[in-house]
Amino acid sequence: AWSETEFLVETDPAIIGALADPESDGIANFVEFGLGLDPNVAETLPVRLFIQNDRLAFEVTRSVARPNIDYIIEAASDLVSPDWERLLLTIDTPGLLRAIDTRSAAQVKSRFFRLRVVGNE
Repeated sequence: AWSETEFLVETDPAIIGALADPESDGIANFVEFGLGLDPNVAETLPVRLFIQNDRLAFEVTRSVARPNIDYIIEAASDLVSPDWERLLLTIDTPGLLRAIDTRSAAQVKSRFFRLRVVGNE
């Protein structure tokens, strides 16, 4: 599968495992797989935050759309809250995901976003 083509002869789960990060860029192998990134090259997440119609927008580019993977964009007012709000994807194409926050940018003091890449098999 993907790990075999990306890691060729490597078999160590600490390197090829779904949660492993062999190049120490802070992105787990499964997320790199989901976004079409190279797990052997240190990269940054291809995300962008901007304001659209007085709302914060979270956008992530991906080089491929993977079947059997859900991409979930969530927002919260702080990092410790258990109440992350799942945002509706306004763009969901093979190359781009975008979600718009439900709250006005002018009304929030701080806002945090996260991308969850989840296998749905």
